Amino acid sequence: MNRQLISGFMFAVLLAAGSNLYAADAGNDHDLPMIESHVVTLDVKPDNSKPIWIPQTLLVSRDWVPGVYVLENNQARFRMVLPGKHVGKKVEILSGLFGNEKILSDKLGSMHDGSPVKIIR
Repeated sequence: MNRQLISGFMFAVLLAAGSNLYAADAGNDHDLPMIESHVVTLDVKPDNSKPIWIPQTLLVSRDWVPGVYVLENNQARFRMVLPGKHVGKKVEILSGLFGNEKILSDKLGSMHDGSPVKIIR
């Protein structure tokens, strides 16, 4: 089996186990620098009847796992997502988001799971 197929299979198994799972990132919660970021607040009622669309720029990949950074307790938390269709500059999220998250939008390449975040207003 090739690495991409195994990675996709593992991702599907993790999503089936629960859509609120987090992927471990290479960061250390204690030594990470403060990152300033804007947030995009999803204003979608959390139900399964309407798709969730986000700007493609919010989607990141960590070790071949697609995800976004959500804000939790003033920290960036990597949340695995299952992307669907891409239309224009938006991507449909099939699993992993509920519709009430605050998604970080700046300096995504510098973020790690657990990075302290200061929100820019």
